[in-house]
Amino acid sequence: MTGSAQNGSQWATARRRRGLCAAAATAALLAVLACATPVGVEKVDARTLRRELAASAITTGTPSVGTLRFLRRLALDEAFERDPVTTLDALHRELGGIDQSDRLLALAELSFLHADEESDPAYYRAAALYAYAYLFSVDPSSRPDPFGYGPRLARGLYNRALALGLKHGQRDAIDLSSRTLSLPFGSLTVEIDERELLWGGYRLDDFFSTDEIRVRGLRNRYRHEGIGAPLGASAVPLEDVPEASLLVPPRFRVPVTVLLRPEAIGEALLDGNVRAQLEVYSFDRAQSVRIGRREIPLEFDSTATLAQGLETSRLWSFELAGFLGRILPLPQQDSGLFLLHPYHPGRVPVVLVHGTASSPARWAELVNELQGDPELGPRLQIWLFIYNTGNPILYSGYLLRQALEEAVATFDPGGRDPALARMALIGHSQGGLLAKLQVVESGDRFWANASHAPFEATRLKKSTRAFLEPIFFFDPVPQVERVVYIATPHRGSFLGVRWLADLVAGLITLPTDLAQRTLEVVLANPNTEARRQLERTPTAVDNMSPDDPFTQTLSSLVEAPGVAVNSIIPVRKPGPPQGQSDGVVTYESAHLDHAASELVVRSGHSTQANPFTIAEVKRILRLHLDGAK
Repeated sequence: MTGSAQNGSQWATARRRRGLCAAAATAALLAVLACATPVGVEKVDARTLRRELAASAITTGTPSVGTLRFLRRLALDEAFERDPVTTLDALHRELGGIDQSDRLLALAELSFLHADEESDPAYYRAAALYAYAYLFSVDPSSRPDPFGYGPRLARGLYNRALALGLKHGQRDAIDLSSRTLSLPFGSLTVEIDERELLWGGYRLDDFFSTDEIRVRGLRNRYRHEGIGAPLGASAVPLEDVPEASLLVPPRFRVPVTVLLRPEAIGEALLDGNVRAQLEVYSFDRAQSVRIGRREIPLEFDSTATLAQGLETSRLWSFELAGFLGRILPLPQQDSGLFLLHPYHPGRVPVVLVHGTASSPARWAELVNELQGDPELGPRLQIWLFIYNTGNPILYSGYLLRQALEEAVATFDPGGRDPALARMALIGHSQGGLLAKLQVVESGDRFWANASHAPFEATRLKKSTRAFLEPIFFFDPVPQVERVVYIATPHRGSFLGVRWLADLVAGLITLPTDLAQRTLEVVLANPNTEARRQLERTPTAVDNMSPDDPFTQTLSSLVEAPGVAVNSIIPVRKPGPPQGQSDGVVTYESAHLDHAASELVVRSGHSTQANPFTIAEVKRILRLHLDGAK
């Protein structure tokens, strides 16, 4: 049974029960007439009374106290139960009187209830129009306290009725096309400018109501209250947009709000011919809308759309496969970088880099909290990097650097956006090592681990030299201003013990090109020790061994001047962190003497979703946005 049908059934049942209760009450009254007073009180539980007073068409499928009061003043409460259509018609015909405010709100709620009971979208549309008229066509001074129950109920009725009134037939999809729709008292002509559906290099499509989604797996649900029906939408790439600009992942869901803005609503309700514009706002582009002289917040549900996108995401299946190098589930994302919304000048990029046998999906809790934060959300843009985590760390670090450089060249080739030059990289576990590679000057130190001969003097094919140079030689990415290390094995981890490295080496499939170039280095290198080290291309697990030359070299390098460094280090047990670990990385391996801040969290290695970890990330980002180190 659908939500609307169920609510209708509850309302019908409630009406029958009231009839039975009335008969029972009459019998009881006759029995105790001699001792009962006409007016009195009855002791009830305060919570029960509060629930009764807060009842409405939206929450309980019954009229609110205010609507019942209005009906009873006009002696129409029983008439509405007997014949709701005739009663609604009579109420509508008397619009424009001194009781306009109360009448509009009652019409909105009663139309919603009748639509629920009869599954008639025409009455949902009428409910939305009545509620809009109550909110925006009536002089606010003639209404009760603007913070009172009426405006809040009207807003809820407008938002929910609009979504239900725009549904396409029996399907759940919301139809935002231009068309003429029926109303109980006339017609509604809806128009939409197709540009309303454009979102960067995408077209918004496949709209669905977030009111009908229960979220699981995320600690908090962020629903930003305001006007408009909160929806989710798919993003379909436009044909004439360069692929380099299309960095939003497939199946991603966009939080949007749809607003129906009727023209001259007061007169249109009486005339019966309503014309209205549909307006679509994405969460990343607008937080409020101007209606008349007022700036009204828009209603969004960012958490529901995030969860909906992850529900069908291939990222979960990527985690082990990505470690083994089997697949990359986003083949069109050649750079490995993707965004949660099109690039916005003026917003500081926060780049999240996952760890070994993981994926960007593991950042969901942090992403939800950042998007839901009214202070941080509008000032940041979240970028995520995906990579095969079994590859050599130098190679993955090179791919991250290449992705960041390509993004800067694509989005801001003229270097006009100062926010883009304030990137913050947040890396978990191996991802922290990739982040560090973006802010160090390596010189020839990494190459020296592979060859005692200088890079220029090594006999290599021209193509091999061009391939290997950016992998072995790192300079700081100038746009990165901060790195946050989470559970990062700066000096190696338990994963890198030799027996485990040897075990997984036969399971991990490395890029063919990388393996072939490594073989060429081995054959061209006269140094016996270097040849021994490169007998097989090292994996990321090899690189995280405490005695691996890569680990020792990277740990000896210090971040470039001007780059702020913060550490979040999980350990499992209470007490001093020294001598402890998170099960994968020891405190001593993760600790940096030069970090501007260090927070020890009581957690296992997968601490990205830990509330203390998230709170620390948010604290650091607030400092970052304010220019503090």
